[in-house]
Amino acid sequence: TLLNDPVYVEMAVEYAKTIESWSGSERDRVVRAFRRALARRPSEDEVQALLELYRKHHSWFAVAQVLLNLDETITKS
Repeated sequence: TLLNDPVYVEMAVEYAKTIESWSGSERDRVVRAFRRALARRPSEDEVQALLELYRKHHSWFAVAQVLLNLDETITKS
C-alpha cells in the first residue's frame, strides 16, 4: 500500500534529491542513505543489493523508495 501512496512517492523524490546532493562514491551514498533511514549500518549484502538497484535504474529515487518502504523503516521496533 505504501509503495505507491502519493506521500511516500513525494518523500522518496525528496530523499533521492538529498542522496544525490551528497558527495562521495555511489557506495558511500548508499551506506549513508541506509544509515539515515534505518539508524544502523547496512550489511555488505544490503549495500550490494542497493548498488545493483541504483545501477540498474540509474536512479536514487529507486534506492530511496526501497529504503523508505522497508518494514524495518516503517515499524522502527
